[in-house]
Amino acid sequence: PRCTNQKNDDDNLWFFNTHATHHLKTNSILLQNYRLLSQLLEVRFGDNGMKVAIDKGEVHMSISHSKSVSIPNVYYVPGIIKNLLSLSEATANRNIIEFHCNCTIIYHKLPTNEIVKITCPKSGRLYPLQMVDKMPI
Repeated sequence: PRCTNQKNDDDNLWFFNTHATHHLKTNSILLQNYRLLSQLLEVRFGDNGMKVAIDKGEVHMSISHSKSVSIPNVYYVPGIIKNLLSLSEATANRNIIEFHCNCTIIYHKLPTNEIVKITCPKSGRLYPLQMVDKMPI
């Protein structure tokens, strides 16, 4: 499967971040199995700014007609403007991620032990991941 950066749908657009310790989402609309945090999580940014995560859940994304990927431990942080994928969190969760001069390649192990390869083209100097969210049935 291939990612796309053809459409401008910011809610489905994610950016890999080497400094993020958690996956961060701009809104909670597409979070599934979410719950309010009993203790708020302070999130600090490179400019020394700080925001607070209030919800935690997971995001399901379709990678083909028959396969989907679940991204667990996604925190909703009101006020952030981009969805961030923590590289350390992603690699700790059954993924191998390779950065190349023109794309990112993600090898994701499904619960069936099948490994799917997802190729995402580079956009400018960024490595975005844009996929279609899978709404709950």
